[in-house]
Amino acid sequence: LIPWIVVMAEEAKRVETTRAEHLRGIGENLAEAKDWTEAIGAFTKSIEAHAEAKTYLFRGCMRMNQRDYSAAIKDCEAALKLEPANEAARNALDTARCYAQVSTLR
Repeated sequence: LIPWIVVMAEEAKRVETTRAEHLRGIGENLAEAKDWTEAIGAFTKSIEAHAEAKTYLFRGCMRMNQRDYSAAIKDCEAALKLEPANEAARNALDTARCYAQVSTLR
């Protein structure tokens, strides 16, 4: 009985990961079309299915495009929590913080 439960749990995880990858792909296509709002929605659904640093980073970049810097910062921080050595996430976080500061000067 226990090996069967393990197999079912592994299969459920695989399905979640596949769904997350599919949704992230949709988000990437929407981002290429510059449909930031819909891309954010797809990335959010992908994160809900299976959180990955790459997806948090993509969503953070879309939020920067919408000038929602505080949300972008949170997404970049979430990406770094999952992958502390992720240089792209570190660079995006620095950029979001910079834009957030500049936006307060206007």
